[in-house]
Amino acid sequence: RKTSMLKAKPPFKLTVAAAFLEKSHLEATEVYAELLAEYRDAKYFSLAGVQGALHSLKTVGILNLVEDAGGKSLYCLTGSGKNKVLRSL
Repeated sequence: RKTSMLKAKPPFKLTVAAAFLEKSHLEATEVYAELLAEYRDAKYFSLAGVQGALHSLKTVGILNLVEDAGGKSLYCLTGSGKNKVLRSL
């Protein structure tokens, strides 16, 4: 039996959360743009999917939603969220 040499991608929500390790505060559209090259061919990848993942990660305490001085809504990792992401990678 042949085994696949392809490396499996991490779960989508983990990849979304890991985007915040590089840049601390992002809008949903920025997360979408960050992941576009990696997920371009994935049928499930869309801005709505990214927004859903962000909302879900916020609900479970991985992300916070804050407003910047200009009134933009930005997501950022919580302290415990960052620890969970780092442990899961």
